[in-house]
Amino acid sequence: LEKLVQKYGVPEAILHDNGSQFVHNPSRNHTKEFEAFLKKYKIRGIKSRLRHPQTTGKVERVQQSLQYEARDLVFTETIDELQEAVDNWRDFYNKVRVHSSTKMTPHERYLGEEAEYAVKLSAWQHYEHSLIKFEWS
Repeated sequence: LEKLVQKYGVPEAILHDNGSQFVHNPSRNHTKEFEAFLKKYKIRGIKSRLRHPQTTGKVERVQQSLQYEARDLVFTETIDELQEAVDNWRDFYNKVRVHSSTKMTPHERYLGEEAEYAVKLSAWQHYEHSLIKFEWS
């Protein structure tokens, strides 16, 4: 979250589900960390309704796409390799892949500009039931 604030600025609010990392539980330190983060930046935390995934529909859709497109694609030996693979997929999903409903990438839709790439990325795309690996700079 700190990296997101540095890159995009401080949001007015964060919509989150009722996961244990967000909902207060005295036995969980990470809940306190999230609450401290909100307080530090004066961000309003908004809890979604219980058992109502439509409230966080965009997040649910991204997770569904990740599960469908990447579940069998990545064979990693370490958690760091897995994180890199997920990060690469996320960058592809948000910055390269044009989404059918908006005819834009999410990056273009929300920031109003095309994404620039400073590093070589590798990502997977599902194309006509075939999985193709793309690499670009």
